[in-house]
Amino acid sequence: MELTRYIKELLYQHDCVTLPGFGALLTQTLAVRVNRDTGQFSPPSRVISFNSLIQQNDGLVANYIALHEGVNYNAALAMLEKELVSWKKQLVLHMIVLPGIGEFSLTAENNLRFLPYGKINFDADALGLHAF
Repeated sequence: MELTRYIKELLYQHDCVTLPGFGALLTQTLAVRVNRDTGQFSPPSRVISFNSLIQQNDGLVANYIALHEGVNYNAALAMLEKELVSWKKQLVLHMIVLPGIGEFSLTAENNLRFLPYGKINFDADALGLHAF
């Protein structure tokens, strides 16, 4: 299963991608920005953040997995839960990198921290647009 790819695809389509029992990746839309000092225009974009308090399964990721893996919902949910348990175990030893999305690590207080990479604009309407 390619969970990172599925998450990335869902972030283009939805404002919230909940990973049951782990947390939720959220996107926030930013309007076109103009730097008055440099004259640089930045296209609209959607930036990503993480909220560890949102953990209730909404079915979005499991349904997406079921569709792409050709399994039923319950099998997809079991696959997702197994992967997320693995992530939690890995976090004890090292960070988890989601290519193109960001990385998860534990703080000294044992809290989950997310560092977005910020290089990908998750606004599908702005695909291919760059600052100028």
